[in-house]
Amino acid sequence: MTARDFLRLHGTSGGCKKTSRDFDRLRWFRWTSYDFRREVSAVSPLNLVYMDCVILEVCRLHPPLPLDFKVCAREIHLPGTTNIILPKSIIVSYTPYHFHRLSSVWGLDAMDFKPERWLDSDGKIKIESQFKFLSFNAGPRLRLGKVMALLEVKILAATLFNEFHFQLDDENNFNANIKFTSTCLFSNGLKMTVIRR
Repeated sequence: MTARDFLRLHGTSGGCKKTSRDFDRLRWFRWTSYDFRREVSAVSPLNLVYMDCVILEVCRLHPPLPLDFKVCAREIHLPGTTNIILPKSIIVSYTPYHFHRLSSVWGLDAMDFKPERWLDSDGKIKIESQFKFLSFNAGPRLRLGKVMALLEVKILAATLFNEFHFQLDDENNFNANIKFTSTCLFSNGLKMTVIRR
């Protein structure tokens, strides 16, 4: 999650009111001591659908691992092809960061931060194919800790938003360009003021 999206979650810089309401539902927590079981059991039952949508959209636009690669353990024929063979030990790479921005896959608004894309017509979370949403890998290599990781983000957000207020120091001149490394970093860093509530 990038700080700009973190601020969107918080409801600053034109953030979503629905998300702020979700966080208001979590704000009744007062973390006096670390008790992970209490935190997990308190957050799990809450129906924070829009917050889930925001987190999934952040993971789509800013995947935790923007570049990934695999090494062929043996010679393989690519499925759906007749004559493409990958020899043993060849490295195949792909970039979820770019794939998640393809308009041919995600629609004409693929570059836009739009949490509503994760809602179905009944207002429930839309489950996308793991081969379309690659932030947690796919197939037999799907991250086993996906559900836990998403729950940890909710707990972290609830804790931080309960205790602190975040404001970009120069929101009008914020440079959203990223440095493409093993993780997505802002090219010029991220200067913000954090105030205890």
